[in-house]
Amino acid sequence: MTIIKSKSIENNTIFKTDICIIGSGMSAQIIASSLKNKKLILVESGKISYDKSIQNLNHFETKGLKFRENHKNRIRQLGGSANLWANQLMYLDKEDIEKRDWVINEFAWPISYKELNSYYEKILNLLFEINIKKKFFLNEFPEKYFDSKIYNYFCNDDVFSYSNHFWPSNVENFNLKSNFTRNLLKLKNVRFIENFTCTNLNIIDGTNKIGSVDIQTDSKNCKIESKIFILACGALENARIILNNEKKSKLFNNLNTGRYFMDHPRKNLGFLKLKKKIDINSFYGIKNLNNEIKTSIKLSAKSIKENKLLNSHCYIDPKLSSEDLIFFENVMDCIKNLVKFKNFNKLNSKMFNLNKISQLIYFFLPKQVSYSFLNAFILNYFKIIKPNFIFDELDLNLQSEQFPNYASKVYLSNNVDEYKQNTLIVDWQLHELDFRSINMFQSLIKAKIKNSNLFSYHEPKNHEVTDASHHSGTTRISKNKKDGVVDLNCKFHDIDNLFISGSSTFRVSGSANPGLTNLAMSLRLAEHINKLDD
Repeated sequence: MTIIKSKSIENNTIFKTDICIIGSGMSAQIIASSLKNKKLILVESGKISYDKSIQNLNHFETKGLKFRENHKNRIRQLGGSANLWANQLMYLDKEDIEKRDWVINEFAWPISYKELNSYYEKILNLLFEINIKKKFFLNEFPEKYFDSKIYNYFCNDDVFSYSNHFWPSNVENFNLKSNFTRNLLKLKNVRFIENFTCTNLNIIDGTNKIGSVDIQTDSKNCKIESKIFILACGALENARIILNNEKKSKLFNNLNTGRYFMDHPRKNLGFLKLKKKIDINSFYGIKNLNNEIKTSIKLSAKSIKENKLLNSHCYIDPKLSSEDLIFFENVMDCIKNLVKFKNFNKLNSKMFNLNKISQLIYFFLPKQVSYSFLNAFILNYFKIIKPNFIFDELDLNLQSEQFPNYASKVYLSNNVDEYKQNTLIVDWQLHELDFRSINMFQSLIKAKIKNSNLFSYHEPKNHEVTDASHHSGTTRISKNKKDGVVDLNCKFHDIDNLFISGSSTFRVSGSANPGLTNLAMSLRLAEHINKLDD
């Protein structure tokens, strides 16, 4: 891959290629790596490495429910928002894909679960060389690998079931640190243009095809001419680019663009007070597979259907004690002092308690699997320490599917960015069914443990519902224009050579983190493009 820096490009340069991909995140890279017989250009608004100044282009206003700030959920850089990805891989459930009368039939995906599942397997093999671990995604609880009284308690009838989440040890964030991206850099058919932002999509007069796109940086205006164009900028930016081009050509007009904006509503459901303290090893009870599996509880398919609910799952996480929190603050102060090379007199041996630090790593590093990595590395290989974290309280953290709500949307504000592109307003709206599903899950938890001899239930202090930074649904897949923005092959309905990739095409979100489905749908699109005639 040839890396073209913005400073080396002359103003008004015209680039020519077979396929132009706007964006450089996980979706863009999967597609690019699969089109080895085509000339490609990836154009990225950010740079190879993180540049704080460019992130201002992500600015949006909010209306409706409280929504997280930009810098916490999106990034312009090689790898895109995959730089912030927690690398959790989950299948959508079969029930998410198929028709559900209480969710409205037309919200079902127009592709089969069998087909989507086949792309899950292809991606897992492509990126992570998954073999035995495949079965965990079929929600077959690995009994021989786990020994947990808590999970067994909840899942001993047909009300709740297990949901398995996989964090691969060979983490891929699709930046220069990842093997996948480094392999992409070796491809001779790919050019990467950094620090140029796509503005205009230019329709060829008298046709329904795009002939070129305008790309801009601080002082330069250039063009990319291509046979095929792919938007792979995330659910917010994909919609924003289309909406900004609606006034330039009626071909971009689609009443569904920006609509059905979805995330995963999250809520703390309270906590459980254990009647007997246990240590973290017995709680998670992971005995094999390098501790790469984390399990949550979810409502069974039977419970969802009987109660006419949305899908959801609940993480059961140990709560830190006030003593542990104080210790962590001391450790952080210690680290800051070391970095600044001062106040060494504050350092003491207690701050370097490996056992304690290993416990806290799990909770405070970005990836919750950190504890598992550390435990596997130290315990399995060096056998130096055995973390022994005793606790007696468990947090209940729910992540729910969102109802595809037409009123939940992103749209253009009257404000413009430095390239005179209108910025976004995010109007995140939840449906009555969203709240009913969350409340019913909580009620079923309470009913389940009413007479438990293991623990007691305690209400949460904060009843706020928050987002999960899992944006989806603004250019959703559909059989016809009336019902969505892209067709079954993710082609924009009224434009023959414009495709949209990523979670913006999702029809429903399920409760699963979107990463794996995003990758699967991107590979599916790449295969389709490979079949097209030049």
